[in-house]
Amino acid sequence: MNKSYVYEEVFCCKDGMLDEGSPRENTRLDAFEVAGALTTDEIVTGLKGSWGIRPYTQLYIPAYPSECGTGDVASNFRFKEDKELNNIVSKNWMGILREYKEVTKNPVIITAVHRNDRLRSIKMNPDGSVIMIDKKTREEVPYESKLFTDFLLKYNIKGDDLMKIRESSIGSNYYSYLSDMISFLIMVNSKFSPDMFTIKKLMFEEIRPTDLDSEGNKRLNRVIKADGSEWTPIEGHNYLYFKEYSGSDEGGDTNDFLFIKKEYIDSIYDQLWELISTEESKTKELVRRFFSKVTMYLRWSDYWVNDVDDAFTILSIINCYNYSELTDEEQILKEKFTKIAERVFG
Repeated sequence: MNKSYVYEEVFCCKDGMLDEGSPRENTRLDAFEVAGALTTDEIVTGLKGSWGIRPYTQLYIPAYPSECGTGDVASNFRFKEDKELNNIVSKNWMGILREYKEVTKNPVIITAVHRNDRLRSIKMNPDGSVIMIDKKTREEVPYESKLFTDFLLKYNIKGDDLMKIRESSIGSNYYSYLSDMISFLIMVNSKFSPDMFTIKKLMFEEIRPTDLDSEGNKRLNRVIKADGSEWTPIEGHNYLYFKEYSGSDEGGDTNDFLFIKKEYIDSIYDQLWELISTEESKTKELVRRFFSKVTMYLRWSDYWVNDVDDAFTILSIINCYNYSELTDEEQILKEKFTKIAERVFG
């Protein structure tokens, strides 16, 4: 599959009214989902131009923030294979977070769940089959395997196609946590269920392996994790780290960040099964309702770069418009996402 970083704009609300009787300027929401490493300066430069962050923009980040001293940063915050590109990614994230705080008072919504809280993964086999694995038992969940297989078959993805697609996840031994699909659902829920989220003020800063603390010690050091694995910072690479702001910390920028509460993660996975099912569901209705409240859906995607989940997320959005009678506006929106899918899977 052709790896690509793509910035996409999907205009969602043709009549300019998000709620009956409410003018757009009072209720407008642009949903900006940054679902990949920021490998180009153009996206940050564009934030100050004709598109990007506005006072009514809501920023969603499907990457979990790491604290200095815990090891590597999330894959969306780095580019491990190339020092120059890695540092561009880190710099761009600092730029986008600073621009967001300057322009809007909205919190940043973290739509990722911590690695330890992920409940399922899919395994893409060399024979073109897919099975769903329970993270705790490490065993297949047959019903969910069939559900996901039927979802792919709905879009004619099978056999040889999947054998090509799976190569995007070779670095994870052909497994995927479907993280972007989970993050998409968390994004949707954040619009309608604020009680599912907790707020934290975080300080974010770019740290280099040569940086020293106040006592002259290196801030970045080798980390031995609980499972015995080891992480060592790469010389010349910059790293974006976050920490809860104590009120007296110095040296970094701060903003408010929303996280989904742990007690709601199970329900997000329940929604995932409804999202990919081949019948109408409350989750599909919720997704359509979300887009009816959004003027623009902006997405920075990394299709086929390290995983398959960006592409499958687009299919899951289309899936929400296949089992109910659609309004003219919903039909237009379905066609827009279908064109994206045709390009991605083409």
